[in-house]
This record gives sequence, C-alpha cells and structure tokens, in this order.
Amino acid sequence: MLMFGAAPLVAHADWAPAVYNDNYVVTVGASVNGIYGQITYSEPRFGSGNNYLGSVARDVYSINNSLKTELNNQVREMAVREQINFTGGNLYGEANVTLQPNGAGYLTTRLSGLTYVGTASGTKRIGFISGTCTVSVRVANIVATAQIGSATGGIPDESVGMTADVSSNANCSNNLQWVPILGLAINIWAEHEVNGLIRGSAREAIATMKDKLFFERDANAYAGLNKIVPADKVIPLPNGQSFAVGQWLHGQLAWILNNVNANIVLGHGVVLGIVPGSTTPDSLVTGNVVRFNLVVGGVTLNINMRQEVIVVWQWRCTRTPCPAIP
Repeated sequence: MLMFGAAPLVAHADWAPAVYNDNYVVTVGASVNGIYGQITYSEPRFGSGNNYLGSVARDVYSINNSLKTELNNQVREMAVREQINFTGGNLYGEANVTLQPNGAGYLTTRLSGLTYVGTASGTKRIGFISGTCTVSVRVANIVATAQIGSATGGIPDESVGMTADVSSNANCSNNLQWVPILGLAINIWAEHEVNGLIRGSAREAIATMKDKLFFERDANAYAGLNKIVPADKVIPLPNGQSFAVGQWLHGQLAWILNNVNANIVLGHGVVLGIVPGSTTPDSLVTGNVVRFNLVVGGVTLNINMRQEVIVVWQWRCTRTPCPAIP
C-alpha cells in the first residue's frame, strides 16, 4: 500500500558577506628583449596616504556610470509613459577600449563589450483582466566610437556614434499578454538616436575616459594611467639586471598612445552580494579594475590592476527549519 505524506520543508540558506580586508592590487609584468620579470604592489581601499590607486578605480567606474545613466533614463522614460515603476538597471561585462592613432595627433577610440539590462514593473489592466508585469529591457553589443585628441581639444561631433541591439520582454501574472510595451523600448531608443541623446551618451562616456585616464584638468598628459605605475617602480629581472618600468612608462606613454595601437579593458572591481546555497563561498573575491597591454620595440608590458577582498561569510537561513551551519 502506497502512502503519501506531506513533502518535507526545505531549508533555504544564504551567505551574507562581511568584508575583512579590501585592497587594490597591481601586477606589472615586463618582457625586455625576451627576459621576463614582474612586480606586485597594493594599497588599502580605505587606507590613509596618497590613495592613488583608489582614485584610478573611481575614475574607471565613472566611465561606465556615465553610460549607465543614459540607459537608465531610457528605461525610466518608458516606465513613466506606461505608468509603471522603474526598478533599476546595470551594465554587465568589461569595457574593451581600443585606441588607434590616425597620424594627425588624434586617437580613434572604440568602446565595446558591455551589455545593459534595465527593469520596470507595475500592474496593468486589459478589459476586466489585470496583472502585474515585470518588463526587462536588454541593450547588447554596445559599441561607442569617437575621436579624441589633446587636453584642450574637443571631441568632434561628427566622429561620435553608438550602436547596439535593443530588445525587451515582459513576464506577467494571470497570463496577461502585455504586448504594447514590448516595442516601446526600441521606439524610445530610436527617438533618442534621432534627437542625438544616444550620441550624447557615447560622447559623455568617452569624454569622461579622456579626462580621467588621458588628460587631467591641469593638462598633465596621461596622468590618470601614470598613477597606476608610479615613476619609482622597478622590476628585477632574472639575469640580475632591472627594468625601471615606472620611469620608462612615464617617459614613453605619451608617445605610445599617439603612435601604437593600444587596448585597455575597464572592469567593475568586486561586486559583493548575498550568495545562496549551503556551500561556503571562497573567502578571496577578486575583480578587475584595469588591464593594459602593449608592445613597444623589445618591451612587452602587461599591467593588471584589480580589487582583492577577503570576506568572512555569515550564514543566514530565511526559511525554517534551518540546518546546522556547514
């Protein structure tokens, strides 16, 4: 005789992060005429002193934030038109920045690698049926381009552009088909493109990058990137010699960025949040801030700035009965 009883309650556990240690870490590797060496140094995120790596991280994050602001505005505009609530948006991926000198003192700049997702939710009624819907807007394959030049030179408007693939979907209760709003995100994108707002957001993102990484307000060329590798940094080489990488980079960077194709990858650092499950997450959490690779003559240089966080994970149980702490 088969007996069926009530299904046992399943415990739902979460791990909440508590930061124990938080540092910015830079690894600089150099191959000089085939001989490789590297150095690593760090700075506390909230420490005293110069805090120059922290300022670089804030500058890098501001580049993505300027683009995210415009995309958030688009989803918020859609929500207002439909009388629902904007619930948030974020950029995912790492910004891949390609710099190509054109021989006339300008850099053709291309920013790619990011995807945006924004959401809005609310209750809609069709006839006698009402339902709560969550609308997700996805902006993928974002490519922003512009031409940048000197510290005092502007960005020519005709050189600015941004393309992307825009799509949306809606999940609704009561099988409500919330069709009209699905095309609205694409329509708003088209409106912003016609009105120049899309170009404006691309221009703002690249102008922020120009001002933060390449030319500061005092017209000190490339001071932002130079902060990552101070002039006093020296790499010991296995043959007993050394490479004064800081002095070399500070003396060469202006020429490099005006004569050599370069690639810079901009990350988000560490983003902590609740982790579900019973398996304890790793205590060391890392996230890239900036990666920069270049080849000049007999020198190959790799720069990686990242955030490293030591986390003490605290066990939480949000549904009874709770199991023992793993």
